[in-house]
Amino acid sequence: MKSLIKLSLAVIFLISVFSSCAVRKAFDALDVLNYFEAKAQFQNAYERETSPAAYGLSLIHFRQDNPFHNIQLAYFYSNTAVRTYSDLSEKRRQELKSEHDFNLDLLLSHRNEVSAFMFKETIKRNTIVAYADFIAMHPWSPLVEEALERRQELAFQEAKQRGTSRALSFFLKYYGDSDFADEVETEFLLAQYEELTQGG
Repeated sequence: MKSLIKLSLAVIFLISVFSSCAVRKAFDALDVLNYFEAKAQFQNAYERETSPAAYGLSLIHFRQDNPFHNIQLAYFYSNTAVRTYSDLSEKRRQELKSEHDFNLDLLLSHRNEVSAFMFKETIKRNTIVAYADFIAMHPWSPLVEEALERRQELAFQEAKQRGTSRALSFFLKYYGDSDFADEVETEFLLAQYEELTQGG
């Protein structure tokens, strides 16, 4: 029984050493822009040391100087890195900070970078749905406030363009606390009056 426990502890130790070596090799490869090697090593370490491996994979997919650029994967891995940071032991956190300047602030900063990139793409689409998606997917982003304002402005323009009491009522229902609410309420009352008195 004791030999089985010793064997189990030895296996766990070896797995830990192997994963920390994979992370080290991955960051070293990333430093010299060897993206193929870095990606392979981060993927090797992903199950055992998810947070640093996910951060590395997010960096690779975020950068545009390699064939792996994919903003959706960069977003997924940046979230995963932040979410799983607490799974690391304090000792391992200190090692990663010392070796690679890896810490929670770094992960949060990177996630905000990914969000900022995605927000630029959202502005290009410039639709109510695009802004709603951004707000739902990036609740931590400092850009959420701007996304809310842009979505309200688009909804306001759409309601005014339609000009019906139904469209204006819809705006008041979902954006009643916006800066445009007073103006829309006036438009709504006028539209309602005109619709009710049509034909004399």
